[in-house]
Amino acid sequence: MWHMAIRGERVDEDVAHAPQVPLDGRDAALLLVPLLALTALYCLPDALVRPLALSHLNPEPWSFYTAHFVHFSRGHFLNDAAAYLLLAPTAYLLFTWADDRAFFRRAFLTVLLAFPVALSAVGLALPRRVVTYGFSGLAMALFGLVGVAAFRYLETCPGDIDLGHAPGLFFAATTAIPLLVLPHTPTAMALTAASALPTAYYTRSTVRALPRDARQSIVHRPGAAELPGFAAFLVLASPFAAFPPNPFAGAVTVDIFLHFVGFALGFLVPYTALVTRKCARLSRESG
Repeated sequence: MWHMAIRGERVDEDVAHAPQVPLDGRDAALLLVPLLALTALYCLPDALVRPLALSHLNPEPWSFYTAHFVHFSRGHFLNDAAAYLLLAPTAYLLFTWADDRAFFRRAFLTVLLAFPVALSAVGLALPRRVVTYGFSGLAMALFGLVGVAAFRYLETCPGDIDLGHAPGLFFAATTAIPLLVLPHTPTAMALTAASALPTAYYTRSTVRALPRDARQSIVHRPGAAELPGFAAFLVLASPFAAFPPNPFAGAVTVDIFLHFVGFALGFLVPYTALVTRKCARLSRESG
């Protein structure tokens, strides 16, 4: 279990596959820098790193950003590093196969540069006598980005799947959260039912948007179904990693509030940006 601790631009069918695109040197550096930063900070003595964590009683300006890259235990660091290694390359590959690496760079930099401050500010809005640190709020944002990336790629495949179907994956993932956080309560059942209804609608719409011949075309194209399927699995599994039934059971407390905010931001911000870009393009073409 990893945690933040408390203390339609469619392309031609002949290119709608999983191309072998070499890794750009700039992108390799972009993907490596966060991992190197996490590792470097973890290797420093605790006395040097402790001021970088975010104290809600006496927050320092720099800690709004640095707290998200701080870890004090090996397990905490390894869990967050593993999540990063799983999620960032998956999102990169999907956007690359969709021929949209430029958007990945912008979205990824937004997660790394803007989201830490936003998450810290949201966390401080709750009156708590705590110290927060850890990468998992940003990891949850990467889960959301992976979900958007999957549908951005599927938009380039045969059939009528586009970004408009992506909210189904978001709602499906959030369906399990109330049951995990508030098990056996009427509130959990009501929230789960509220998420289940749009999930069912979007799932049916997505299946209907993919004709049988298109499904067969995707399934027989190497990588075309496996990676989006894996991405969907990651998103659907994320609540079970980030929302334990008892967030106070471990050595540190899991910040389930920031986990949800991170996931929501990670999905909604790039999704809104892509939909806005698509609408602007259609408006220019129709004008």
